[in-house]
Amino acid sequence: MKAIILAAGKGTRLKPLTDNVPKCLIEINGRTILEYQVRSFFNAGINDVTIVVGYLAESVIKFCNQNRLYVNFILNEEYNDTNNMFSLFLAKNTVYDSDLIICNGDVIFSPNILTGLLQDCNKNAIAVDVNKYFDESMKVIANNGIICEINKNIDSDKALGCSIDLYRFSAEAATLLFEIIEDYINNKKLRNLWTEFAIQELLSSNKMNVFPYDIGGQDWIEIDNHDDLLQAKKLFKILC
Repeated sequence: MKAIILAAGKGTRLKPLTDNVPKCLIEINGRTILEYQVRSFFNAGINDVTIVVGYLAESVIKFCNQNRLYVNFILNEEYNDTNNMFSLFLAKNTVYDSDLIICNGDVIFSPNILTGLLQDCNKNAIAVDVNKYFDESMKVIANNGIICEINKNIDSDKALGCSIDLYRFSAEAATLLFEIIEDYINNKKLRNLWTEFAIQELLSSNKMNVFPYDIGGQDWIEIDNHDDLLQAKKLFKILC
């Protein structure tokens, strides 16, 4: 099992905090977002972690080295003009033919969520906060227990709940996902898209069932703006 953290973005909605610090290095009660994530992976037994960096990449690399977070780095030099699908595309050769966990670099989650996701019988799963609905989050729809749609714009009466931006794929499913991403990048020349566009195409292909993993109301937060940051400081102490 390998993990990828997509952390190349600029975090403009957290300015001025992100003027000189990348969003993943914003501190929540004395620990950066990135350290919460990496230590969660390490503690869950995932030691092969890759971070796709871009904005202020050297700061991220220096931080990890100083704090003995021994991870791999991939540089997205085009972070200004691309989105996280392109960052994931750059990591293909690093994670080829491996079971995979994907997460965005601006999410903090209870370590128990990751442990449960890894122990779940379904190798292809999206961690979902069932019955929760946040405008800024990706929502999912499930049909007969299988996820059939992921999108920000799903109506509340149709949504199973919110994705917490934590994805688990088998090596076979990850291969299919990267094939879809390569088509977007190389053939359609679309680089400024979320990873979820490709995940949606995987769902629609019916080649691989992807299941919701119900996080059971455990704590998580996606930190996009200053209100999210305040909420994160209320929710999270040092957990891992």
